[in-house]
Amino acid sequence: MPSYKLTGWLEEPARVLIFKETDWSLEKTEALPRGDFIIGNLSTGAKMVAGRNAEGKVEVYGYVDPEIQSLGSSLLINTLGDFLLINTAGDFLAVDIG
Repeated sequence: MPSYKLTGWLEEPARVLIFKETDWSLEKTEALPRGDFIIGNLSTGAKMVAGRNAEGKVEVYGYVDPEIQSLGSSLLINTLGDFLLINTAGDFLAVDIG
């Protein structure tokens, strides 16, 4: 099952809350600094995204569709001749080809 992400840019530091629009449950919340952000490991489906700054100002957007999150993986061959599929978290899957 693929994982999804939301990307954006914040004018100032804020707490971002992501709600699933299917059942209004809170899927994720993160405190983020000013600038570009990526919030990953989300489920499929429309989201409502709210941001609140330190002074209490809130901005909310609905019907936000997340993008499929790329694994960001690379394929390497180790000294034993095995293929290693390595993702951005540093996890790997060794596949013996011999």
